[in-house]
Amino acid sequence: EEWDKALLKATPAYGAVKQKYPADYAELVDIFVKEAARGTPRAAVIAKARAKFNELIKNLLPQADDAVLIEFSRLAMDEYRALQAQDPYACYKYASGTEVDENVIRMIPPDLVRRETSLHEKIILSAQKRDKTPSTEAAWIRIRDNLVRKGYSTAELQAMGGKTIPPSSHARYCAVTIDMYDEIISLPATEASVVLREM
Repeated sequence: EEWDKALLKATPAYGAVKQKYPADYAELVDIFVKEAARGTPRAAVIAKARAKFNELIKNLLPQADDAVLIEFSRLAMDEYRALQAQDPYACYKYASGTEVDENVIRMIPPDLVRRETSLHEKIILSAQKRDKTPSTEAAWIRIRDNLVRKGYSTAELQAMGGKTIPPSSHARYCAVTIDMYDEIISLPATEASVVLREM
C-alpha cells in the first residue's frame, strides 16, 4: 500500500496505468516491493521499474491518438537535440533504445522531462485498438528522398536499422534521426501518424 501511494503521488501516468492496465500496474508495484525487500540499491530498482514502464509506453504508443503521436515525435526531437549538444554517444544510446541508462536520462533538461511525463499520461489514456494501417511505402520513399537531398547517403540511412553502429557514426545517427522525425511530422497529420505507428 505504501508503494502504491508513493507511485500514484510520483506522476499521474502511474494513476493512468492503474486505471486502464491494472495488471501492468501491479507488476510495477511488485518490482518496487520485491526489489526493496531484497535490499537492491535504489538506483537499480528505479532502473528496473523504468524499463518495465518504458516497455509499456512503447507498446501503447502506436495505439495513441494522432495528435499525441505527433507531439511525442516533437518531444523526441527536442530531447535528441539536447543530448547531442552535450554528448553524441549519449544521444545515440537514448535515440537507438539500446539500453536504459540512468546517467543519460539525467542529462535531459527538466522542462523536457516534464513534457515527457505529461505525454506518458496522454499516451496511456488515449491508447486504443486501431484499424490496420494502410501502406506507408510511398511516404517512406519521399522521406528517404528528402533525407538524401539533405546530404545523407543511402548507406547511412540503411545503417539506421542496424543493431550496431560504430562510434564514429553516433553523432550522424542522432542527426539523421532528428531529420527523419522532422520529415515525418512535415507530412499531413493523418499520413504522419500512420508512418509513426509503423515505426
